[in-house]
Amino acid sequence: MALPTWSKSGVTTVTFSRGDSYPRPLEGQEGQLVAESEAGTVRVATLHAVIRVYTMNFSGPTRLPTADYDAMRTFLLNTLVNLSANTFTWTDSDSTARTVRYMDGLSQFSPSSSGFYQGNILLREEL
Repeated sequence: MALPTWSKSGVTTVTFSRGDSYPRPLEGQEGQLVAESEAGTVRVATLHAVIRVYTMNFSGPTRLPTADYDAMRTFLLNTLVNLSANTFTWTDSDSTARTVRYMDGLSQFSPSSSGFYQGNILLREEL
């Protein structure tokens, strides 16, 4: 398995020194409204494609060393990424590259033991 990376032109690439927990939870949200009329007719309005949100779990044996946490934080706060404002490329442990947007989690990271941080990062895939 490859190590996960985050990359964006003009920003130093982050290569995590260990993978996140696997299998990775995937939350999909359908973009449809469904209603049934009194006569039993079903009407469906498609609002958008499925939204895919990935959780990168860094806890237990996949805790982040301080250097990885600092690199991740610096990457997300860089003006070219600017947390959720802009997309970047996430290449996961299976070497699958996805265009994603940071959604949440950085502020909930906490030190777990000497030199390690734990927490979850939510990434939304841009389709």
